[in-house]
Amino acid sequence: MIKSDDCIAQFQNEHYEILKSTFYSPRMRSNQERFQLQYEYDYEIGTIENFGENGFRGVIKFDTKAYPKEEGEDAIIVDVSMFGIFNGSGENMQRENFEQLLELNGLTFLTQIMRAHIITVTSITGSNPLIMPMINVNKLIESKKRDN
Repeated sequence: MIKSDDCIAQFQNEHYEILKSTFYSPRMRSNQERFQLQYEYDYEIGTIENFGENGFRGVIKFDTKAYPKEEGEDAIIVDVSMFGIFNGSGENMQRENFEQLLELNGLTFLTQIMRAHIITVTSITGSNPLIMPMINVNKLIESKKRDN
């Protein structure tokens, strides 16, 4: 076994919180009938501040919406927003490095918490849980930069 002191990352999550969690089913479906959804994602880097002697603290917000793919069906059935607060420190931690960690690692962390939240909330409805697809975070970041 490897001791945790030898592999703890310099970038850590301090806190995360669900800001909004809305689920709406336009009509009841049987356990066998699956929703065909189109997902949309967005994120925003918030404030970044100095943290301790050699560190930074920053906020990132992540939003997910899912719409039915069916023709004529325009109701949002998933609308979830969350944020995370992260810190990073160490001898070699620079602001630019922290911003990259916040965008890539912070966003990756939040996507997994979001997936778990959506699965958990929808699984208690009595029908099949909605499972948000895995996200290629690198492509999400590239798309965000290209669209801005």
